[in-house]
Amino acid sequence: MNKIKYVPYYEEKDFFYASLLYGRGQKLENTEWDDRGVLHWIFEDEERCKRIINQHINGELRINSKNLEDALRTIKGMLKK
Repeated sequence: MNKIKYVPYYEEKDFFYASLLYGRGQKLENTEWDDRGVLHWIFEDEERCKRIINQHINGELRINSKNLEDALRTIKGMLKK
């Protein structure tokens, strides 16, 4: 019998971090506006997202510049209500 593995989602409200995750190919599952008008991006695979953010903080993250540019534009476009 195959077991279904639950992979927790990762919620990010920082525009740049969301762009890094998106630019690294993390699947954006959903977006939600909170009651203060802040957009939260919800990505699949919490563990992998945390690893990417930590690599960035430690100066170890490698990302294709074109992918990052495209991600910045896409994520920024979502900020318009």
